[in-house]
Amino acid sequence: MEEPSKKPKRSPYDNGRAAVNEELLVWPKSFTYDKPGFLIRGYYRDEEFTCKDCGKKEIWTAKRQKWWYEVARGMIFTKAVLCKTCRRKSRSHGEKP
Repeated sequence: MEEPSKKPKRSPYDNGRAAVNEELLVWPKSFTYDKPGFLIRGYYRDEEFTCKDCGKKEIWTAKRQKWWYEVARGMIFTKAVLCKTCRRKSRSHGEKP
């Protein structure tokens, strides 16, 4: 049996039942400011959102969130607001999303 101090630390939001894809784990040293939910949890998870333009429900995937926050360096508390179709329309008209 492991000593309690040797056990890996768990997020207070993790109930121990979450299936986690290791490729989508958060790299905590990438962030130097206040901590949003995914950073506290230690992983990204798919999130449903409603497009602000057309009202369509869509999923902002964990993989896409990882890219947005860690590669594109998107602002930490931003979230997806446009579905793929509306985002393409917006870009084709030269508007900011």
